[in-house]
Amino acid sequence: MTICPRSHTVTGLLALLVALFLALPALAQTRHALVVGIDSYAHIVPLQRAVNDARAVAAALTEAGFRVDLQVNADEDALETAISDLAGRAGQNDEVVVYFAGHGIEIDGQNYLLPADIRALEQGQEMRVSRDSIPVSYIIDALNERRVRVSLLILDACRNNPFPQQG
Repeated sequence: MTICPRSHTVTGLLALLVALFLALPALAQTRHALVVGIDSYAHIVPLQRAVNDARAVAAALTEAGFRVDLQVNADEDALETAISDLAGRAGQNDEVVVYFAGHGIEIDGQNYLLPADIRALEQGQEMRVSRDSIPVSYIIDALNERRVRVSLLILDACRNNPFPQQG
């Protein structure tokens, strides 16, 4: 039986890739998670299950070995601080999960997460929404800058417009 040198090389390369893939979980330094649940909106329609969902997700991630920061009914300042803290802790070989349950909205192709203290706005005031909420791109950019090994962003956001509609 003759062994083709090329198949031997391919088999060796495949075995090396499988070994590297299996070793990847061991390379992760830390698992971080930011879990947010907002039911109690001060000026817009409140939700009923976002906080319970967030607590359940936080418990599951904790059990899976993640260091979890649970934010309940967080205002804009608390969300920005939590995201900044998460990005500051995350390192290059870390795994990061961000879970958000609450109101979300899209304006001009950009997605925003609404904090508990978002003001009720009228049609035409989209600029204020983008200024007073958390752009999803802010979270993605913060994690990309840290060059985390794996990042997962889960948005369990109510996407109907929670602001008052005119006639």
